[in-house]
Amino acid sequence: MKLVIQRVDEAKVTVDEAIIGRISKGLLILVGVSDTDTTDIADKMLDKALKMRIFDDESGKTNLSLSDVGGELLLVSQFTLYANCKKGHRPSFMEAGKPEHAKALYEYMLTKANDYCDVVQHGSFGAHMHVSLVGNGPFTIVLDSKELLGVNHFTDLPKTISVGFIAVIFRLFKRGRIPWNTTSYIIHFISKTLQLPYT
Repeated sequence: MKLVIQRVDEAKVTVDEAIIGRISKGLLILVGVSDTDTTDIADKMLDKALKMRIFDDESGKTNLSLSDVGGELLLVSQFTLYANCKKGHRPSFMEAGKPEHAKALYEYMLTKANDYCDVVQHGSFGAHMHVSLVGNGPFTIVLDSKELLGVNHFTDLPKTISVGFIAVIFRLFKRGRIPWNTTSYIIHFISKTLQLPYT
């Protein structure tokens, strides 16, 4: 899951020239969902974002959270946060979550957000939206569950199963079924991806 958090004085979302979501002082958060995201990940990401102390106190220091300042929230889905631009000049969005999964998780987050603030506004999932804002700062923070929570997007298998798989690969090598360069590559790749010890 990826979140782009923007501190704003006001923000709004328009669809077909009709304003469907509008807030005053608060946060505009763009939400990108992947297929490996869960409600547990959504809970942790939302808690981190909405408790973040990024509003000024009386001394002008960023020491207050959204609830501390009575701020409002505008949550907008944006699958393009999962754009892969490694090849060519046309982004690939294969890493973005399937629409039905992403929509369900986005709507779940909208419901949970009401536990943090009184005013929760939203965009329209899958629609062509015009999002406008008056930024304060500007103050923008990007959160990625892969980095923040150590979420592994390569596989959801427990590490114990992956270690067992490595053992099987190594046995095949010892029996002469696969060459060492292939064995080494597979073990190194899995170890690096799952942050397992490997030398």
